[in-house]
Amino acid sequence: VHPLYDHLDEAVEKRVVSRSFRFILFFSELENATSACSLQIAPSFLVFLFLFLACVALGTFIGGPIGDRIGRKYVIWFSILGAAPFTLALPYADLWGTAILSCLIGIIISSAFSAIVVYAQELIPGRIGLIAGLFFGLMFGMSGVAAAVLGHIADLTSLQIIFKFCSFLPLLGILTILLPDVERYKR
Repeated sequence: VHPLYDHLDEAVEKRVVSRSFRFILFFSELENATSACSLQIAPSFLVFLFLFLACVALGTFIGGPIGDRIGRKYVIWFSILGAAPFTLALPYADLWGTAILSCLIGIIISSAFSAIVVYAQELIPGRIGLIAGLFFGLMFGMSGVAAAVLGHIADLTSLQIIFKFCSFLPLLGILTILLPDVERYKR
């Protein structure tokens, strides 16, 4: 073994230990800060967040094969309009109803993630990187900006108004009717 690799391994090991220590220190400080503020809702909040994100992951895995089987446009239609009844009921549900509805909405809406990307790549063949970058970069970037704007409006008005407003957003999925038929262009 070359002596340079020994020093490299030591440097990498020191960096990993340092980062791990900072990570642990951050979470211990976070725990101290939440206990000092007497925030006792964090554990239940994390359970609900985990459930929602697990359902989003499940929906992403389920949507791809279904899109291959029945067609991507139908999965996109279902993922947007299929979630609308649940999102419209969400502002009026209690805690456990919200948890169940959020899981259903997460599965249904995220089922279109892979279908949307593949559908767009079929519309513009040969530009796979451009489409993936646009959809994941622009989509998640715009979602972050929208979250900040909605948070500011919620501060100015109320959270209930924003919650009810967002429950109507899946109805914009009616615009899916404007999507071209990719199967027709393949022939």
